[in-house]
Amino acid sequence: MTSTSLVSPGSSFKNGEVMGPRKVVERTKCPFCGFMGLPGALMDQSGNACALTFEHSPCSMEMADQPPCWDQCKRWNNPNNQESIKKLLETFNAFPKEFEPNRSSSWEGINAMAWFRYVTGRDF
Repeated sequence: MTSTSLVSPGSSFKNGEVMGPRKVVERTKCPFCGFMGLPGALMDQSGNACALTFEHSPCSMEMADQPPCWDQCKRWNNPNNQESIKKLLETFNAFPKEFEPNRSSSWEGINAMAWFRYVTGRDF
């Protein structure tokens, strides 16, 4: 992966607020890069997949040798997609590895809107 922001260990999400991750994971500046989109879930794949394609398809920015960054994504971050992406963020859960509870065989994940806010540093 390229163009990353490192997250430091801390606690977790609570009531949609970021409290901090449990371990350090190298991330791009896009909350969808490295995730696979499934019904109701954004699953961490630690690769270059784009969750918004809902298939195992690489990030178009990365394929163009550009660092993945939501604010610069022309394919998905445009006025035609805003309503559907907002609905996804409000209704889906994300399962980033850095927030997974220790020794957990399953967990509920975190709200995708809170994940977006955590990665981008702003509201959608």
